[in-house]
Amino acid sequence: MDFNKAADQAPALASSRRVPAHILDMIPLTARAYIESSKDRLLAGIPEEQHAGILAQSTHHIAGSALRRALHEQILLALTSHLPDTLPEKSTLLYVAGPMAAGKSTLLSRFDSRIAEEQAGKETLPFDNKGLQSLYETYKSIRSRRVASDFGFYKAQLPEFAASGNTYAVIRAEASALDQALIAWSKELRADIILEQLGDGIDNWLKVQAADHDLVCVGVTAHPSTLSQRLKVRNQQTGQEIGPTELVNAIRGFSRPDGFAAMVRHSRSAVLLSHDSDGYDVVLGAEGGQVQFSNAMAYSLFCSYANMADADLLQRMSENRPAGLDRHQAPVVT
Repeated sequence: MDFNKAADQAPALASSRRVPAHILDMIPLTARAYIESSKDRLLAGIPEEQHAGILAQSTHHIAGSALRRALHEQILLALTSHLPDTLPEKSTLLYVAGPMAAGKSTLLSRFDSRIAEEQAGKETLPFDNKGLQSLYETYKSIRSRRVASDFGFYKAQLPEFAASGNTYAVIRAEASALDQALIAWSKELRADIILEQLGDGIDNWLKVQAADHDLVCVGVTAHPSTLSQRLKVRNQQTGQEIGPTELVNAIRGFSRPDGFAAMVRHSRSAVLLSHDSDGYDVVLGAEGGQVQFSNAMAYSLFCSYANMADADLLQRMSENRPAGLDRHQAPVVT
């Protein structure tokens, strides 16, 4: 989802709104903790001979400086400046997860386009599946009071990203820390939150979030070959170098019990979408932890990636297959 113009489109900041000191304090601490706990994820797909250089350039080293603290405040204010003065007692967290290039941002952008059409008076039909329609209604209801995770905005604001030739690993720890600070402050503001993440190893995190928010989850996936093809195009367009190993880990992690299945367990509402073609097909939908509708064969295929060996997943990523996630299988039951 593109929020790179958030600062330009947001109204003038209220003079009374400032980022609390304890929120700014957590950013350098969280960035350093990310390096200590997630170094393997940070360096996944990067040639070993480049690891030392990436860690030396990583901006977690400067995240605690006074200049950086001021930049962090500007970023967080830009992403919250549109919030109204009065917000609900309990906020909604819309959590959008799935492997890179699955279509998470595209889904929300299409929701934005649909809202614009409705506001312009254009007639629109409900989505075919009630899970997707419910997700859209939730998104529409929180759109004006949301705070959205926006790694594109972090990349644009942290100058080392462009200076390093768009090497995300250089700013990844600091960007992740900014995102955690945004979540924490949004909770205090009681703002609705939209987060886009890979969605692996999230069971305990979701349990905590469900206690504080009305939690609505959407998973987006696609066949490994579709993801691989899209990621190659994205790498060419952005100059990033997200490799096959990192994609394999993301596919496998999202398919495990502490990936999408955790979203079903902990959320008020969860839906898994496949995005192999131009549209989105509902693979599974759940309410209150109970499955309401599913394409059992497609969901079984999705779950099978959890225990698939690297070589097998890499083979699937290299397949040349028609669009559509096993459309020969049984249709979605609604």
